[in-house]
Amino acid sequence: MEEKNLTPIESIEIIELMINKAKENVSNDSFYFILWGWLVFIASLANFILEPIINDSASLVWLLMPLGGLISFIYGMKQNKKHQVKTYIESYLGYLWLAMGFAMIIIMFVMVKYHNQQSMPFFILLYAIGTFTSGGILQFKPLIIGGSICFILCILAFFVGDYYQLLLIALSVLVSYIIPGHLLKAKYCTNGS
Repeated sequence: MEEKNLTPIESIEIIELMINKAKENVSNDSFYFILWGWLVFIASLANFILEPIINDSASLVWLLMPLGGLISFIYGMKQNKKHQVKTYIESYLGYLWLAMGFAMIIIMFVMVKYHNQQSMPFFILLYAIGTFTSGGILQFKPLIIGGSICFILCILAFFVGDYYQLLLIALSVLVSYIIPGHLLKAKYCTNGS
């Protein structure tokens, strides 16, 4: 079988097709942005509202996160059965978000060990890195914009008290996960799910 030399235009068209296919596949995975965005949004606002009322027990709302992990695992298993082939872009994004997940777990252990919320700005930083990078790879501006806003919110979080960082966490997932997740799903999801 002979190899065909591609023209620069044909190469660009192939790259664009790969990016568009990855966007479509990732839009099916917009489920993760939406799920985690809403879980974190609800937990951070609930923690903010309940903290003056029940003090340290308010942080128990974060127990929603293992539930999110279980839901993500089950959904991921079902998706893997449907999609046997992944593009390079999907593989890169998979490794990016796996690393982000490990980093978030490490930060959670630090927070539990030292009984404080002073690590909250680092979560916002991870949201910024993950969504900004994903948006760049997918060429999807809402993720890039959401990630950019999170960089600013991260800096701001270092200048406010732990209690108000909860509001910045909620705002950061709203702009970087929830809104882009719904836009990604609406723009590229063709199967109506």
